[in-house]
Amino acid sequence: MRQQRDLRKGILPRCLILETKDREDGKGSVVVGINPGRSKPDEQEFYRSNGQTYEQVIAYWQEHIGYHHRYYARLRMLVSWASKADL
Repeated sequence: MRQQRDLRKGILPRCLILETKDREDGKGSVVVGINPGRSKPDEQEFYRSNGQTYEQVIAYWQEHIGYHHRYYARLRMLVSWASKADL
């Protein structure tokens, strides 16, 4: 069953992160998939404690997910390559 958004519980929409680092001419990218997964209790607590702004989403992403999870590391390599390729 899909996890429903519930701000009181710290459950926010996940994985819509605009990345501009290492992109040509400051262009950013967002990779959208069909299954961002369920948030775990520590992520939910982070948002309840620190607020539910885009800046906090980015902070959590950078610290816990985006640069560490192998799935996103591979996607980042692909997007970085594509941004430099003459497609």
